[in-house]
Amino acid sequence: MIVLIPIATIGCGKTTTFQTLQSVFPHWAHVQNDNINKSSKLKLVDRSLLEFSQGKPVVMCDRNNHQFRERSQLFKSFHDLDSNYLSKDHTPITFVCCNFSTSVPSKEILKEITYSRVLNRGDNHQSIKTSSGQAEMIMDGFLSRLQPFNGSKYPDNRFDLVIDMTVSNTHQSSLSNAKLIAKELNKHYPDIVGHVPSDQEFQDAFDLALNYTPSHTKSFSNKKPRNDGPHDKNLASVSPEK
Repeated sequence: MIVLIPIATIGCGKTTTFQTLQSVFPHWAHVQNDNINKSSKLKLVDRSLLEFSQGKPVVMCDRNNHQFRERSQLFKSFHDLDSNYLSKDHTPITFVCCNFSTSVPSKEILKEITYSRVLNRGDNHQSIKTSSGQAEMIMDGFLSRLQPFNGSKYPDNRFDLVIDMTVSNTHQSSLSNAKLIAKELNKHYPDIVGHVPSDQEFQDAFDLALNYTPSHTKSFSNKKPRNDGPHDKNLASVSPEK
Protein backbone atom coordinates (compact mmCIF):
# COMPACT_ATOMS: atom_id res chain seq x y z
CA MET A 1 0.00 0.00 0.00
CA ILE A 2 1.37 3.35 -1.08
CA VAL A 3 0.05 6.76 -0.08
CA LEU A 4 1.17 9.78 -2.10
CA ILE A 5 1.43 12.90 0.04
CA PRO A 6 2.19 16.22 -1.67
CA ILE A 7 4.02 19.13 -0.12
CA ALA A 8 2.74 22.04 -2.13
CA THR A 9 0.98 25.35 -2.22
CA ILE A 10 -1.99 26.57 -4.26
CA GLY A 11 -1.48 26.41 -8.02
CA CYS A 12 1.45 23.97 -8.08
CA GLY A 13 -0.49 21.48 -10.20
CA LYS A 14 -0.84 18.67 -7.67
CA THR A 15 -4.50 17.97 -8.41
CA THR A 16 -4.01 17.92 -12.18
CA THR A 17 -1.04 15.60 -11.65
CA PHE A 18 -3.10 13.25 -9.47
CA GLN A 19 -6.11 13.32 -11.80
CA THR A 20 -3.83 12.35 -14.69
CA LEU A 21 -2.47 9.43 -12.65
CA GLN A 22 -5.94 8.33 -11.60
CA SER A 23 -6.99 8.16 -15.26
CA VAL A 24 -4.04 6.02 -16.35
CA PHE A 25 -4.27 3.91 -13.18
CA PRO A 26 -8.05 3.61 -12.63
CA HIS A 27 -7.51 1.12 -9.79
CA TRP A 28 -5.79 3.86 -7.76
CA ALA A 29 -7.73 6.23 -5.51
CA HIS A 30 -7.66 10.03 -5.51
CA VAL A 31 -8.98 11.57 -2.29
CA GLN A 32 -9.35 15.36 -2.49
CA ASN A 33 -9.48 17.26 0.78
CA ASP A 34 -11.30 20.11 -0.99
CA ASN A 35 -14.21 17.74 -1.66
CA ILE A 36 -14.73 16.85 2.01
CA ASN A 37 -17.39 18.80 3.86
CA LYS A 38 -16.44 20.26 7.23
CA SER A 39 -19.32 18.36 8.82
CA SER A 40 -18.20 14.98 7.47
CA LYS A 41 -17.06 12.46 10.06
CA LEU A 42 -14.80 10.79 7.51
CA LYS A 43 -11.84 13.10 7.02
CA LEU A 44 -8.91 12.81 4.64
CA VAL A 45 -7.08 9.96 6.38
CA ASP A 46 -10.29 8.04 7.12
CA ARG A 47 -11.21 8.12 3.44
CA SER A 48 -7.69 7.15 2.39
CA LEU A 49 -7.67 4.14 4.72
CA LEU A 50 -11.14 3.17 3.54
CA GLU A 51 -9.79 3.07 -0.02
CA PHE A 52 -6.95 0.80 1.11
CA SER A 53 -9.46 -1.47 2.86
CA GLN A 54 -11.31 -1.83 -0.45
CA GLY A 55 -8.20 -3.06 -2.21
CA LYS A 56 -6.76 0.10 -3.74
CA PRO A 57 -2.95 -0.29 -3.91
CA VAL A 58 -2.17 3.44 -4.19
CA VAL A 59 -4.02 6.37 -2.64
CA MET A 60 -3.30 9.97 -3.61
CA CYS A 61 -3.91 12.05 -0.50
CA ASP A 62 -4.66 15.42 -2.10
CA ARG A 63 -3.99 18.32 0.27
CA ASN A 64 -1.28 20.98 0.20
CA ASN A 65 0.38 19.90 3.49
CA HIS A 66 2.43 23.09 3.33
CA GLN A 67 3.41 23.09 7.02
CA PHE A 68 5.36 20.62 9.15
CA ARG A 69 2.34 20.51 11.47
CA GLU A 70 0.11 19.18 8.72
CA ARG A 71 2.58 16.50 7.66
CA SER A 72 2.96 15.46 11.29
CA GLN A 73 -0.82 15.30 11.58
CA LEU A 74 -1.05 12.93 8.62
CA PHE A 75 1.55 10.50 9.97
CA LYS A 76 -0.10 10.50 13.37
CA SER A 77 -3.60 10.01 11.95
CA PHE A 78 -2.54 7.12 9.73
CA HIS A 79 -0.91 5.47 12.75
CA ASP A 80 -3.87 6.06 15.05
CA LEU A 81 -6.65 5.14 12.62
CA ASP A 82 -5.30 2.27 10.53
CA SER A 83 -6.68 -0.39 12.91
CA ASN A 84 -10.18 1.01 12.30
CA TYR A 85 -10.03 0.02 8.64
CA LEU A 86 -7.24 -2.52 8.13
CA SER A 87 -6.44 -5.93 9.60
CA LYS A 88 -3.77 -6.19 12.27
CA ASP A 89 -1.40 -8.01 9.93
CA HIS A 90 -1.81 -5.62 7.01
CA THR A 91 1.13 -4.70 4.79
CA PRO A 92 2.83 -1.58 6.16
CA ILE A 93 1.81 1.62 4.42
CA THR A 94 4.56 3.21 2.33
CA PHE A 95 4.65 7.00 2.52
CA VAL A 96 5.80 8.76 -0.64
CA CYS A 97 6.34 12.52 -0.71
CA CYS A 98 5.52 14.38 -3.92
CA ASN A 99 7.65 17.44 -3.24
CA PHE A 100 6.41 20.54 -5.07
CA SER A 101 7.95 22.88 -2.49
CA THR A 102 11.63 23.17 -3.42
CA SER A 103 11.75 23.28 -7.23
CA VAL A 104 11.99 27.09 -7.48
CA PRO A 105 14.60 29.31 -5.78
CA SER A 106 12.28 31.64 -3.85
CA LYS A 107 8.73 32.13 -2.64
CA GLU A 108 8.51 35.24 -4.84
CA ILE A 109 9.14 33.21 -7.98
CA LEU A 110 6.82 30.49 -6.73
CA LYS A 111 4.07 33.06 -6.30
CA GLU A 112 4.65 34.46 -9.79
CA ILE A 113 4.31 30.98 -11.31
CA THR A 114 1.38 29.73 -9.24
CA TYR A 115 -0.63 32.97 -9.34
CA SER A 116 -0.43 32.92 -13.13
CA ARG A 117 -1.75 29.35 -13.14
CA VAL A 118 -4.57 30.20 -10.75
CA LEU A 119 -5.62 33.19 -12.87
CA ASN A 120 -5.69 30.99 -15.94
CA ARG A 121 -8.04 28.46 -14.34
CA GLY A 122 -10.38 31.20 -13.09
CA ASP A 123 -13.17 29.92 -10.84
CA ASN A 124 -12.57 26.28 -11.77
CA HIS A 125 -11.64 25.28 -8.21
CA GLN A 126 -13.54 24.24 -5.09
CA SER A 127 -12.42 27.13 -2.90
CA ILE A 128 -10.15 29.59 -4.77
CA LYS A 129 -12.42 31.78 -6.92
CA THR A 130 -10.55 34.50 -8.81
CA SER A 131 -13.79 36.40 -9.39
CA SER A 132 -14.08 36.94 -5.63
CA GLY A 133 -11.00 39.16 -5.63
CA GLN A 134 -9.52 37.19 -2.72
CA ALA A 135 -7.37 34.69 -4.61
CA GLU A 136 -4.11 36.62 -4.24
CA MET A 137 -4.70 37.25 -0.53
CA ILE A 138 -5.41 33.57 0.12
CA MET A 139 -2.37 32.49 -1.88
CA ASP A 140 -0.15 34.98 -0.04
CA GLY A 141 -1.28 33.43 3.23
CA PHE A 142 -0.36 29.93 2.10
CA LEU A 143 3.00 31.08 0.73
CA SER A 144 3.88 32.96 3.93
CA ARG A 145 3.24 29.79 5.93
CA LEU A 146 4.93 27.42 3.49
CA GLN A 147 7.56 25.25 5.19
CA PRO A 148 9.37 23.44 2.36
CA PHE A 149 10.40 19.80 2.57
CA ASN A 150 13.31 19.18 4.92
CA GLY A 151 14.39 15.56 5.02
CA SER A 152 16.76 16.08 7.93
CA LYS A 153 14.00 16.77 10.46
CA TYR A 154 10.69 15.38 11.69
CA PRO A 155 8.19 14.75 10.19
CA ASP A 156 9.74 14.87 6.70
CA ASN A 157 12.33 12.26 7.63
CA ARG A 158 9.45 9.78 7.97
CA PHE A 159 8.88 9.53 4.22
CA ASP A 160 10.00 6.28 2.60
CA LEU A 161 10.57 7.95 -0.78
CA VAL A 162 10.74 11.57 -1.93
CA ILE A 163 10.01 12.52 -5.54
CA ASP A 164 10.93 16.09 -6.48
CA MET A 165 8.30 17.67 -8.69
CA THR A 166 8.66 20.45 -11.24
CA VAL A 167 6.59 23.63 -10.93
CA SER A 168 6.36 25.84 -14.01
CA ASN A 169 3.97 28.43 -15.41
CA THR A 170 2.48 25.91 -17.85
CA HIS A 171 0.24 22.93 -17.18
CA GLN A 172 2.72 20.71 -19.03
CA SER A 173 4.66 20.35 -15.78
CA SER A 174 1.71 18.37 -14.37
CA LEU A 175 1.98 15.91 -17.25
CA SER A 176 5.73 15.55 -16.66
CA ASN A 177 5.18 15.13 -12.93
CA ALA A 178 2.58 12.39 -13.45
CA LYS A 179 4.98 10.48 -15.68
CA LEU A 180 7.81 10.92 -13.17
CA ILE A 181 5.72 9.59 -10.27
CA ALA A 182 4.72 6.52 -12.27
CA LYS A 183 8.33 5.83 -13.29
CA GLU A 184 9.68 6.24 -9.75
CA LEU A 185 7.01 4.03 -8.21
CA ASN A 186 7.62 1.40 -10.87
CA LYS A 187 11.36 1.58 -10.14
CA HIS A 188 11.11 1.37 -6.35
CA TYR A 189 7.90 -0.65 -5.90
CA PRO A 190 7.45 -2.83 -9.02
CA ASP A 191 5.30 -5.31 -7.10
CA ILE A 192 2.70 -2.56 -6.62
CA VAL A 193 3.23 -0.46 -9.76
CA GLY A 194 4.14 -3.04 -12.35
CA HIS A 195 4.15 -0.91 -15.50
CA VAL A 196 4.42 2.63 -16.82
CA PRO A 197 1.69 3.66 -19.29
CA SER A 198 2.62 4.93 -22.74
CA ASP A 199 3.14 8.59 -23.57
CA GLN A 200 -0.14 8.58 -25.52
CA GLU A 201 -2.02 7.13 -22.56
CA PHE A 202 -0.59 9.86 -20.36
CA GLN A 203 -1.45 12.55 -22.89
CA ASP A 204 -5.07 11.38 -23.14
CA ALA A 205 -5.35 11.26 -19.34
CA PHE A 206 -3.79 14.70 -19.02
CA ASP A 207 -6.24 16.18 -21.53
CA LEU A 208 -9.10 14.82 -19.43
CA ALA A 209 -7.59 16.29 -16.27
CA LEU A 210 -7.37 19.75 -17.84
CA ASN A 211 -11.11 19.64 -18.53
CA TYR A 212 -11.99 18.72 -14.94
CA THR A 213 -14.72 20.84 -13.35
CA PRO A 214 -15.28 20.46 -9.57
CA SER A 215 -18.85 19.97 -8.40
CA HIS A 216 -18.13 20.87 -4.77
CA THR A 217 -17.58 24.31 -3.27
CA LYS A 218 -15.60 24.80 -0.08
CA SER A 219 -14.85 27.91 1.98
CA PHE A 220 -11.83 28.60 4.16
CA SER A 221 -12.08 28.64 7.95
CA ASN A 222 -10.42 31.07 10.35
CA LYS A 223 -10.17 28.53 13.14
CA LYS A 224 -6.84 28.18 14.86
CA PRO A 225 -4.97 24.92 14.25
CA ARG A 226 -5.08 22.06 16.69
CA ASN A 227 -2.06 20.34 18.10
CA ASP A 228 -2.26 17.09 16.13
CA GLY A 229 1.05 15.55 17.08
CA PRO A 230 4.71 16.28 17.75
CA HIS A 231 6.07 19.15 15.69
CA ASP A 232 8.22 22.22 16.02
CA LYS A 233 7.04 24.49 18.81
CA ASN A 234 7.71 27.61 16.75
CA LEU A 235 5.33 26.79 13.91
CA ALA A 236 2.93 29.57 12.98
CA SER A 237 -0.57 28.96 14.27
CA VAL A 238 -2.62 30.57 11.50
CA SER A 239 -5.39 29.37 9.19
CA PRO A 240 -4.39 25.77 8.51
CA GLU A 241 -5.82 23.58 5.80
CA LYS A 242 -8.71 21.42 6.93
